[in-house]
Amino acid sequence: NKAYRHAVRRMRSLVEWCLFVDLDEFLLLEPGLSLDDILPKEPDVSAVAFPWRVYGSGGLRNRDARLTIERFTMAGAQNSRMTKSIVRLKDVVQVEIHLPRKIKGRVVDSLGRTVVNTHASGLSWIVDGGPARINHYFNRSREEFEFKLARGRGAFNGKFRSPKFRDQAFSGEVEAPEALRLVPA
Repeated sequence: NKAYRHAVRRMRSLVEWCLFVDLDEFLLLEPGLSLDDILPKEPDVSAVAFPWRVYGSGGLRNRDARLTIERFTMAGAQNSRMTKSIVRLKDVVQVEIHLPRKIKGRVVDSLGRTVVNTHASGLSWIVDGGPARINHYFNRSREEFEFKLARGRGAFNGKFRSPKFRDQAFSGEVEAPEALRLVPA
């Protein structure tokens, strides 16, 4: 959260739009689209919320040198109810890990449809698909996941996930190789 707040403060006067994602998350657009195609032109739009697709290990036990999008093509059966967003920095009052908590304008999905906050904490909007999503390569290999668990939760200093989380994180995957087309680039 501190890093996001720092980015808003430092970048507000330099860039119009900022995508808030972690190092293990990638924005995936449908073939032929660019960011210009999905960024809203309407001045009352302050954020675009993208559905989040969580990728698993695909049974890989150890890390290797291939790109993340090459190594992991297995994901949850459907998009998560969590979202990530790209925000118009001049409109942000406060941004959190998944969404801007306070913004001046409305939030849309990647098709330009207004979305509404569905959770009292402000952390969940319902976004039904569209031409863009965030691929979250959360687990990666079993080896990488064990390191992740041991270091603790990045957004919550001093907090660790329970051992039960380990078993849940490696189940329910289906083939979702759409990002492979980006490997040559």
